[in-house]
Amino acid sequence: MEARVGVVRDEAGLREAVARLAPLSPTCDAALVALLVAHTALGRRESRGAHWRSDFSGSAPARHSEITLGTVLAEIEPAARAAAEALAR
Repeated sequence: MEARVGVVRDEAGLREAVARLAPLSPTCDAALVALLVAHTALGRRESRGAHWRSDFSGSAPARHSEITLGTVLAEIEPAARAAAEALAR
């Protein structure tokens, strides 16, 4: 988590974290929370506060977003299910 979703992040690392965490998320609450953080960070294409995107170093004006837990879970559910099924084989 720290290596890919730490203070300094980039798209490739976040995608790798999502891919590695997705198969673990159905059975591990910590992996699910980490997956939610990584997935949401992937959608933010700017540096904000202490979290710095090395591939998007600029910051954008603060904005209100409508990211909800339900939205993120709906987006990651198919990937997590497919990863879990692949591990079961």
